[in-house]
Amino acid sequence: MDKLFALGGLMILACGGGSKAPSPDAASIAPVVCTATSTYAAASIVADGSAYAFTFAEITADGSNGLVDANQGFAGDLNADAMPDSFELDLYEGFGAFGSGDISKGSFTLSGDDLSFQKCGLCVQIYTDLDADGAPTDLYFATAGSVTLSAVGTPTGSDVSTGTLAGSLSNIAFAQWDGSGDAAIGSCRSSIASLSFSATIEPVADGFDDVPTRIVAHRTR
Repeated sequence: MDKLFALGGLMILACGGGSKAPSPDAASIAPVVCTATSTYAAASIVADGSAYAFTFAEITADGSNGLVDANQGFAGDLNADAMPDSFELDLYEGFGAFGSGDISKGSFTLSGDDLSFQKCGLCVQIYTDLDADGAPTDLYFATAGSVTLSAVGTPTGSDVSTGTLAGSLSNIAFAQWDGSGDAAIGSCRSSIASLSFSATIEPVADGFDDVPTRIVAHRTR
């Protein structure tokens, strides 16, 4: 949705980099704990399904700071756990599948820039084990699959897009993204065989005047 990613209580600019720490001894390396279900199979949205579009004012304000907001998106919980996992789809005009301009209906195979956390226009992800404030433990980003958009919001000039965002997923594979690079290459994997989503788009504005409880977007430039 927005610009930074909160992982395990840490605010991370999604541009990677930084210095390397010395490698720990092999005996001290903790086992990998994978927080996503290995497969969500034929999944469904069980709670909090909603579509959103950032207001023009928010996109403009963040753009002046070199940040990019999703133009439209959908999010909803995949299970009813005390700390649920959430599916999220973010759509960006001028990036990836929509590199030529407006967000459009159609069927899209995830490839190229849409497998890049920084460059995707059709961005598919799972946030795992959301806490009471909606902050996720891990992010799993798509590595393969296809998305059909049967309805997208209609841009309204200087205002937020309106209408319905609806579609489906097919055979989406995910890998954990650890914040250290542009693609998800972690050893923890998951998948969604199928999932349908639909909701009326609501306007969103959650700038950085006060830190949101959950910051779930992914791009800076």
